Amino acid sequence: MADYEVKQGDSIASLAKAKDIPSAEVWKDGANVKALATTPKRTDPNLLYPGDVVNVPDNTVKSDSGAATSKKHDYQIGSEYITIEVRLLDGDHKPHKSKKVEVKVDGTATTTAGPTNKCSGTTDGDGLVKIEKVMPDAKKVELAYTGRTVELQIGWLDPVDTKSGAIGRLQNLGYLKKELTADILDIPDDDADYVAAIKSFQAQYVYTTEGDKAKIDGRLSKDVTDKLKTVHGC
Repeated sequence: MADYEVKQGDSIASLAKAKDIPSAEVWKDGANVKALATTPKRTDPNLLYPGDVVNVPDNTVKSDSGAATSKKHDYQIGSEYITIEVRLLDGDHKPHKSKKVEVKVDGTATTTAGPTNKCSGTTDGDGLVKIEKVMPDAKKVELAYTGRTVELQIGWLDPVDTKSGAIGRLQNLGYLKKELTADILDIPDDDADYVAAIKSFQAQYVYTTEGDKAKIDGRLSKDVTDKLKTVHGC
């Protein structure tokens, strides 16, 4: 077994794919992941943070001592896939229902008939589009709908309890309209756009009663991150 330092874009599934071992062997309910000292234990194999350390088991060679000689034997190698779910909302956070969506994974269009990258191509009543049978080492998903194109980097969303993870969700939900800097960890807590985004989210989802309005302060509290996780979906 070897320790591996997580880089942006890594997930348990992609690390397992690189070693050609089942992802459950790498994850083990988070037991193989050493989160940064400032963060709690990781609870989602898809949400790692750069600097986390994952203990990745070595691949093992399997043998079949019961196979008779002079005969043909067929062996099937199992493949693990991931499923990607994206919920499309309008400016009022209402779902884009029954919208036709063209989806590409790493530049290849999805299909309902092929062996991989299956997608219905239409959002459901909650605005959800599901892309199934995606290879764990896929890097990018493109969604084109209603005249716009959205590009998502697979594995780049950080845990919600990190500043970069909160910013990513605020951007996805439309509260933060622009990239603030090349390294979002360097954004000061009093940055005007950052504070305004949190305040807008607090007003709509966290402190919604008249008596709670005074609590709207633009700070990234646990109340905010907990609600971000619920509203964003992860």
